[in-house]
Amino acid sequence: MTYSGPRLEDMQDDDLDEVCMSALGDSIQYKVEGGAYAPFSAYVDYGEALRDIETGKAIEQDITVQMLKSDLAARPRGADRLTLGRLAGRTFKPVNIRSDRSGTHWEFEVVTVDA
Repeated sequence: MTYSGPRLEDMQDDDLDEVCMSALGDSIQYKVEGGAYAPFSAYVDYGEALRDIETGKAIEQDITVQMLKSDLAARPRGADRLTLGRLAGRTFKPVNIRSDRSGTHWEFEVVTVDA
């Protein structure tokens, strides 16, 4: 039997991206420099990285965020700020900003900053 229905690559349009992000994304607040915080959904990977230091190895947070390009008017910048729903009371800034493989999302790591 041959499958003749839609394929995943046929469904990767802006509508599907927004629906998936709304259903599966994590809650964040994002503020462009000089603006106010606004709520968004984003894919947040709360991973950890192993870092070598002189006295041994340390585990540190290695958080990666993916936001729809259509949600932001411009490319994220280091002067922007965001908060993550799972890490209340902490403020972050985007670093290592790049486009994801699909070209529809901004992908970046975050580092903690003073509010």
